[in-house]
Amino acid sequence: MKQVAAAAAAALAYHWWASRRKRTAKERREAALEKRFEAKAGLTLYGNVASPCTRRVLIHLKLHGVSYKFVEVNLLRGEQRSEAYKKINPLCKVPALRHDDLILYESGAISYYIDSKFGPQNEPLETPWLDWELSLADAFSRLSRQYVDAHIVRSLHARPHFVQDLPEGPFAAKWTRIFDGTFCEGIEAEACLERVAAHLSELEGALADGRAFLGGAEFSAADAAVLPRLLKCPQNHFLRTPLQEERFGNIIAYVERCLALPVLDAGAAQTRLFWRPNVVGRFVVPVLEAWGNVRNAAYSTVHRASATAVDAAVARTPKFTARPSTTARTLVVDAAAATCFAVRIAARELGDNVTVLTLDAPSLERLAPTPDALAACGALAGGCARLPLLLGGGEAVAGALAVATQLSNGRLGDSLDAAVSIKRWMHWARSVDGDVLQRLYALYVGPRRLLERGGIEYALAPLPPVERTLALERCRDCNAPLDTALTAELAAALATVEETLANGDLAPGFPSLADAFAFPIVECAHACGAAPLSGSVAAAPRPATLAWRASLLEREAFAEVGAEIGRLWGVDS
Repeated sequence: MKQVAAAAAAALAYHWWASRRKRTAKERREAALEKRFEAKAGLTLYGNVASPCTRRVLIHLKLHGVSYKFVEVNLLRGEQRSEAYKKINPLCKVPALRHDDLILYESGAISYYIDSKFGPQNEPLETPWLDWELSLADAFSRLSRQYVDAHIVRSLHARPHFVQDLPEGPFAAKWTRIFDGTFCEGIEAEACLERVAAHLSELEGALADGRAFLGGAEFSAADAAVLPRLLKCPQNHFLRTPLQEERFGNIIAYVERCLALPVLDAGAAQTRLFWRPNVVGRFVVPVLEAWGNVRNAAYSTVHRASATAVDAAVARTPKFTARPSTTARTLVVDAAAATCFAVRIAARELGDNVTVLTLDAPSLERLAPTPDALAACGALAGGCARLPLLLGGGEAVAGALAVATQLSNGRLGDSLDAAVSIKRWMHWARSVDGDVLQRLYALYVGPRRLLERGGIEYALAPLPPVERTLALERCRDCNAPLDTALTAELAAALATVEETLANGDLAPGFPSLADAFAFPIVECAHACGAAPLSGSVAAAPRPATLAWRASLLEREAFAEVGAEIGRLWGVDS
């Protein structure tokens, strides 16, 4: 009895000591974040006003006069990677929305939910322009990482105190490249500049008819989709030089009209800082950049692309030519693009009578085949070619989200919950494809396919000079091991699929567009070895995903696409 009493007393004493011991800095930080990110009644938006995606959602909330709470997620302090925030968004991105018991991430799905819940139904014009913005972001994000994020981080941190304090693993490796100015440089940076210029040419062509806003006389969700990304252009020397003021005059006037509206008050400080560069933008920011380079001189210097280099890229980019209409209903897809596989499945599953025309263009940036390749099939796209492309009768529709919505006649489910779930997974697939799969294909899979064909110079001849040089570099390096940062990010994304499937379907009405979009992402990741489904040293087994995949492969459309992905994405280890 005495021994039991002594043991109980010892346990109580230990509990008392443990509850009062000094917590580590990490534990105190996590506790503070748990409190800040805890659930609150009503609608709460978690984000950062520097994020274009967060600003897009803020605009939608203000458009409909929705009352909400805003919780700041400090990206420079890594709060998006905290355990507290992962419970809200396991992908560690902003924004995220909590409405009572509902948690949503992916800004496109959040915007759709806000529009459907608090305002008119999601307008048809928004999705095509959101597709355009996502495609622009694919080219822009690497530039912004190198030319904007690197400078901000370097001015605030000395390298040892920043890089060494990062969590070990792929994330640290990614930010080390950003910090040291090796994330996007040389010929790749030039190619990104040209792609951004091509997208701006497409927008300039759309605004050339004199419309005040993208939807006509009134500011709408379509403008909310594109505007936040445009506001970051001057940070990268776009839309701020005399040459570009002449070339993109309609875009600049359009942005100024938008900024005069009260709905754009969110993030106004950043707008003043970067869109209309005053004393702070012209003098303080360069001083901060110089200070960051001096402070970290022993670890290389970040050189931002000069305004002259950006102007040269703009001058090389042809002006956008409107796509011609055609009476034949035709779906133009890239042979190996994950999102193109998704719309092919959607067309078959929805029973849509559409002719599929596949382009096996030699471009390694799969979603931007050469204008020559598109012209050969009668689908001119001027300086910017975004696939998939749906032609037929009226104006052509470009981009996977817009094409899938058009094929389904805008019907995404029998209820708001179903529609929001489908939207979320469609945007999830588009995001994973843009952030990871395109890069994996461009670095490893595509170059190996070209090498297998032989005659590399001939195969790459149709590409513009900068793209051709970049492709040759990638063909030289394509047998290097897979980038660990990319594979880790892909594995984290697929973990959300496994978790969702373990608790049911991705969305009501299996199979739905959610399955059609998620399936090619899973198959491409599996085929190239970046994220095997059966488990390996680098990845845990995903039994729910395997069962879901087996069910889908029983359907003809999914089985056909699965076999094609295995042929085009499969690589020998």
